[in-house]
Amino acid sequence: LATLGPRAVELVDESWETLTPTGRRRSIRVFAENARTLESARRALGRAARDGDDDVRHDALAALVAAGEAAVPDLASLVTDETAGEDAAVALSRLDPAAAAEHLLEALSRGGSERPGLRRAIRTAAQRGGELARERIERWVAAGPDVTAGAAAALALGGAPEGRESAAALVRRGAEGAERFEDRWRLVAAAKQLDRDAPVDAWLARTAREADEWMLRAAALEALAARDAEAAREVARDATRDDYPRVRVAAIGVLGDDETRTAVETVAVLARRDRWSMVRAAAVAALSDDAAALPVLRAALEDDSRAVRAAAVAALRTAGDRASWQRVAARLEDEDEWPEVIEAAIEYAEELCVAELAEPIARILRRGLRPDAWAPDVDMAVIAVDALAALGGEDAETMLDRAESEGAPAAIRAAAARARRTVRECR
Repeated sequence: LATLGPRAVELVDESWETLTPTGRRRSIRVFAENARTLESARRALGRAARDGDDDVRHDALAALVAAGEAAVPDLASLVTDETAGEDAAVALSRLDPAAAAEHLLEALSRGGSERPGLRRAIRTAAQRGGELARERIERWVAAGPDVTAGAAAALALGGAPEGRESAAALVRRGAEGAERFEDRWRLVAAAKQLDRDAPVDAWLARTAREADEWMLRAAALEALAARDAEAAREVARDATRDDYPRVRVAAIGVLGDDETRTAVETVAVLARRDRWSMVRAAAVAALSDDAAALPVLRAALEDDSRAVRAAAVAALRTAGDRASWQRVAARLEDEDEWPEVIEAAIEYAEELCVAELAEPIARILRRGLRPDAWAPDVDMAVIAVDALAALGGEDAETMLDRAESEGAPAAIRAAAARARRTVRECR
């Protein structure tokens, strides 16, 4: 049938509603064979692309793409369809990016701001469409889309170097008029991808300080930092007093790159005193590059929160502080310590080649070798095997022999065999 031309297309098209999903999928071959030359075949594929069966839709869209430039209008008509719209948008952006830019932005204006697939397709069209796509995007921006469509387009275009100038114009325009949370969120996310400029930076600073939603305050602060805005550090210092812990965490992310004493002291206060463990952990991690903060990191090893203790060990490792090994040993020797802290302590010993920690790590391995070992103890023992192999020594060799014995759990035996084949860095 596929080789019989227009009459076959007509007959199969007329029979479409009577066919099973398998029959409709097979019938697409008839339309696909003739799609480059027959409008009726492309029209039939457009209907098939709206079918309720996933396989039928997929094959129909693939056939339209294979039909080339002639199928651009058919794909464009599908972009607003509830069923096929996302896939059609992506297909159109790849088949003819320049033409796609206009059709996709129109779909955005017609209520498509909530469609992530449509936004991804717009980004692709900007990246691949060259000068013609850029001109069409700029024309759409100059026409003044509403705030909702503009915010969605800014988020899409900000991710493509070719679209950032248009995205910046949309953010500047939307910043003062956006009222819905969704629009402001997308404008902030778009601004994070763009170069700094005074009006938008001022809007981000106000949002970070005044927005009712903590997510907006945190996101605006992160956007200021990503843009390297002059106000970023000042706003971050104010945000360390924010009522919501995740905003304080965002502030720490900004101040962690600030090497001034004021910034370090501000973060150190959070590491010691904040009532939320997530904030203390973030502050501890941010202090790892400052030698003056070592007392704060060491004190954090005794924090009530396991997340903070794990962050403290990791920070001491990053700081290269071998002198704290006895404090880290106390974490390894505490049988009630949590796995994430033990893992951080083993990594500390291995990375800094702290031979004094071989015995505490051997105890971790022995716990995993017990016949009734708790699953997390086995997991920690596997990590301990690699560390002991790196640290070396007679005791380490003895423990590796035990780890390879028949009675050891399979995961530990495999780790020991692998460790035997690995170059041991600490020797």
